[in-house]
Amino acid sequence: MDSEKTTLPNTDETQPGFVIALDDVQALLDDQGEVPFAVAASRDAPPMTAMLYAPRGTDDQKPHDRDELYVIVRGHGVFEYDGQRAPFKTGDLLYVAAHTPHRFAEFSDDFCTWVIFYGAKRPRA
Repeated sequence: MDSEKTTLPNTDETQPGFVIALDDVQALLDDQGEVPFAVAASRDAPPMTAMLYAPRGTDDQKPHDRDELYVIVRGHGVFEYDGQRAPFKTGDLLYVAAHTPHRFAEFSDDFCTWVIFYGAKRPRA
């Protein structure tokens, strides 16, 4: 996931908080599914990047160098991580540690999730 993708203007680093409407971020997604994510906010202190992720067909993401939280916006499927498989559905919260192999499998056509990368980048152990 490329964190250089468009960021919404109301997420100014100097502000102590912000609200991001799901509809605003969904409007940034590529209708063709070629770019399955849109950056909603990114801050340096503390380090955090929030994105909306909606893969189509398959999820071919690779492990990342920061811890991640996923909040399932809609849909269902199976979350595969570190050799384990866990079902998920709308409203669930998922966590995966930095550098842990993971992906979404067998997900519904309407699958969409918030992704929150947080904390400093961690070196591979």
